[in-house]
Parts: sequence; C-alpha cells; structure tokens
Amino acid sequence: MGSKVTMQFENSQTTTATNFPTGRHSAYRAFTTRQNAWETLEFEFERSLDAGTNIYAIDNVAFLFQPATNSGATFYFDNLLIKQKPDAPVVATDVLLNYDGAARITFDPTITGARTRQASPIRRLPA
Repeated sequence: MGSKVTMQFENSQTTTATNFPTGRHSAYRAFTTRQNAWETLEFEFERSLDAGTNIYAIDNVAFLFQPATNSGATFYFDNLLIKQKPDAPVVATDVLLNYDGAARITFDPTITGARTRQASPIRRLPA
C-alpha cells in the first residue's frame, strides 16, 4: 500500500534503456492508497528530466510502478484519460525596460488634476 507510480513523457526517437535522462521530457507521480481494488490516480508534476526534449516531440508515455525497486508486485491499469496537447507557450523576447537606458515604454509626462505642496507630518526636533 502507498506504492509510487511514475509517469514519464518521452521522445521514442532519442530514449534508450541506457541513456537516462536523455529523451525523457518530464516525470509525474502518484501514490496508490488501496490494494486489490481499483482506484483513480491523479498525477502531479515531479520534475523535468531532459530540458532538451521538446514538449511537442513527446510520442511515448512510460509508467514505472514502484520505480527503483524490484518487488515483483503486479499492477493493473485501465481507462487512461489524457488531456489534449497544450498550446505552444508565448515567450516574450522584447525587453520593455532594462534600467540601463534601453526602453520600449514611453511615459506621458503630463499631469492632470490639482497638485499642492504639503508640510511634512513629521515634527522636526530643534538641533
């Protein structure tokens, strides 16, 4: 009970049995809570494995039951539900303001409304 199940997203063109973590985009984990009964597992992000594997190159999903052990236990799974491939991320490449003089933002120096000078609310002590 409480067995870890890891799901890895992989690119089958670069993944081999001996080149971990190459070709493995990311790993997700879940834990069982029952024995000899069906249950629904929801996987949560565990870690990135190979930053060089593009998310759009993933074509294989590997399940590791009790990874890094040799227990001999039998696991069954059914009804695997997946979501569709995510949209490509939007990456901002323009520097809007870098505080070194380069700016793509313009500021309107006009001031509207009334402006009056107010005395400081802090009482100054005599020197």
